Amino acid sequence: YSSASSSGQDAEISITQVGDDNDATVLGARGAILQDGNENDAQISYSTSTITQTGDGNLAILTSTGWASGATLTQTGQDNVSRLLQDGSYNSATIIQNGAGNLLAGVDAGLDSFAQQQGDNNSLVLTQTGVGNVLYFGQFGSGNSAVITQTAPD
Repeated sequence: YSSASSSGQDAEISITQVGDDNDATVLGARGAILQDGNENDAQISYSTSTITQTGDGNLAILTSTGWASGATLTQTGQDNVSRLLQDGSYNSATIIQNGAGNLLAGVDAGLDSFAQQQGDNNSLVLTQTGVGNVLYFGQFGSGNSAVITQTAPD
């Protein structure tokens, strides 16, 4: 199953799926979904985003608002879950998960984010709000958990 919808000027959509029972949905502009494996699910809502999933049972959801939002998500392995919501301007995010059973849930309204998880059963909950937040984060091994919150000063 694939679904694509776009509106506005210079909208681009690309979906490539190899395997069985993969789902892909793109709404908005400049979205790309590449899936290789079985039972993967990927969704992109708006702005420049790329989801690449290799393996089985992975789920990725990106939702971006604001005029400079951009996100790249790569998952390799099985049963990995990533959910990222970006809101505001000048946003950027890169998420890399390798292994099995990794979870990333994030809300990112800052600049220059990067999160990487290597191993199995890792989890990361990320919240950035305000202007000028920067995050470079890595978890390596198995069974790691982290909760990170950054808020701009009043």
